[in-house]
Amino acid sequence: MKYSEMKYVRPDINEAGKKFTELINSFKNAKSFEEEDSVIGSINDLKNEFNSMSVIASINYSIDETNESYEEEFVYFDNSKPVFEDYANEFYKVLVSCKYKEQLIEKYGKQIFIKAELKNKCMNNSIVEDLQEENRLATDYAKLQSSAKINFDGKERNLNGVMAFMESADKETRKKAFDAYWKFYSDNSKSFDELFDKLVKLRNNISEKLGSKNFVETGYARMERYDYDQKNVEQFRKNILKYFVPLATKLSEKQRKRLSLEKLMIYDIPLQFKFGNATPKGNYEWIMDNGKIMYDELSQETSEFFDYMIKNELMDLENRQGKYLGGFCDYIPKYKSPYIFSNMNGTSGDVEVLTHEAGHAFQRYKSRNMELSEYLEPSFDASEIHSMSMEFLTYPWMNLFFKRIPINLNSLT
Repeated sequence: MKYSEMKYVRPDINEAGKKFTELINSFKNAKSFEEEDSVIGSINDLKNEFNSMSVIASINYSIDETNESYEEEFVYFDNSKPVFEDYANEFYKVLVSCKYKEQLIEKYGKQIFIKAELKNKCMNNSIVEDLQEENRLATDYAKLQSSAKINFDGKERNLNGVMAFMESADKETRKKAFDAYWKFYSDNSKSFDELFDKLVKLRNNISEKLGSKNFVETGYARMERYDYDQKNVEQFRKNILKYFVPLATKLSEKQRKRLSLEKLMIYDIPLQFKFGNATPKGNYEWIMDNGKIMYDELSQETSEFFDYMIKNELMDLENRQGKYLGGFCDYIPKYKSPYIFSNMNGTSGDVEVLTHEAGHAFQRYKSRNMELSEYLEPSFDASEIHSMSMEFLTYPWMNLFFKRIPINLNSLT
């Protein structure tokens, strides 16, 4: 089904909560594995319906944050999602100690129970209002970013539009773009600081209510980090400092020499070569046409996937005023459809989106027939394996987008 044909109906959170409570009671009173399993299926359907409407509302608002009706629906879910998550958490509580757990593990595996325990660590009824406020603050933060209207190079541009000039081969243009970009944040620093300060205090309060030591512990549970902890990450950071920082320093020095600069300034960092960075050699439609060639040649599975995304209008990639700043991949469970969103601005990042976010989308597309919603995607960290892998797998097709030009390779060292 095309995205434009997907029907959006605002769910009644009270009715959804009533239905969820009835199903939880049925699960508690189940007299057999089959009954428990049947209720899990019904709860899964309920979650898929609610979450699908939430995702559609979010996508619509991301496409046009100036649309008042889209904003109204988005705000509705800012308030209703924490309430729905509280009902879901009540189910997870009874799931982890259910009567027929071993048979459910035999059918579904242990992962659903691991995820249920993690949800219990970062959710309870006492923080519903806090989560609503957290959503509101995060929405205000994103909306403030998207409100940027910067007059640059004779045209009004958003932050993404200015970022393209930060890769200019002309030093003065780079510096002016850098200054214009960060001037927006400087001019709005009071608002940004107030939002950030409120979020920090609110999240600390949430952690205290959950009985966590701090928000780091809560954040790990939210990101579903169940097989490694803060100590592992601390060691990883030490290894980054020991092995990768010296390498990055050497690469920066090579970059300085390539650019013939006495000193590499912060506004020089985006530029890799004197003659300019690699850029796609065509417009949005041209990039998409070459993307189709790439995915057709990569594999039968990726060809089918990319055709599905195009035919069903499941991508909004062009930069426009009023769009949400950034890029993401989401999933609409009711229609078993991924969705890719970004703001192409004429830089190499346009092709990165076409590979990185497509990696996320391809994983979800291939997982679309998983029986449980909890199994549609892995943890936040593991998800990046799919996106980064797609970047690497598609590297042999980069000439489609950037075109080779005769060059003295010695000049690049």
